[in-house]
Amino acid sequence: MRIARAHVLVGVDEEARLAGVDRVLSAFREAIRNAGLEGEVQVVETGTLGISGRGVVLVVYPEGVYYAGVTPEDVPVIVEEHLLKGRPVERLRLPAAVPQTEPRQVLGRQVRVVLRNCGVIDPEEIEEYIAAGGYEALGKALTEMTPDEVIEEIKRSGLRGRGGAGFPTGVKWEAVRRAPGQEKYVICNADEGEPGTFKDRLILEGDPHKLI
Repeated sequence: MRIARAHVLVGVDEEARLAGVDRVLSAFREAIRNAGLEGEVQVVETGTLGISGRGVVLVVYPEGVYYAGVTPEDVPVIVEEHLLKGRPVERLRLPAAVPQTEPRQVLGRQVRVVLRNCGVIDPEEIEEYIAAGGYEALGKALTEMTPDEVIEEIKRSGLRGRGGAGFPTGVKWEAVRRAPGQEKYVICNADEGEPGTFKDRLILEGDPHKLI
């Protein structure tokens, strides 16, 4: 993200698209342009913000104010009241819009590992992933470790698949390394075959470089 006075991070996933997030994004860009804030406010499409069933969800930084159920008609109000005057729109703000749902309390108890960048970085900007520490482990693996050392590190970490079997990842990698042939392939199916599981989609939409 470029340096700006304020950033509006809009969660873009399948639920948000069904709720009309594309029209909300267009409305934000138009309202910001009309208000003369193009050099001060940046709108960023990011992955899920971790709040489901609330329509279009976004967060305004640096205040960290979350809004839910945002429609195109709400956008000029947010721009006028919050981005220009510094007054959050309480009727859309969480938890005001959704009682019993305070993001800082609900999400604050979670320790994000795989999804820690989702809803924080722009998934289409590799520079933001690198700025968040991305590819450091890959750099170390390629320049400081042998393939066998990498596999042993993965085995010691206890990393497992998140499907039903929970098979150790290091054992898989070791079997592939020992298989005949010089060229090996990694296939990502992102199947989401487990009932009620959406981890693969969230990673691909919100932090695709994590997969690589």
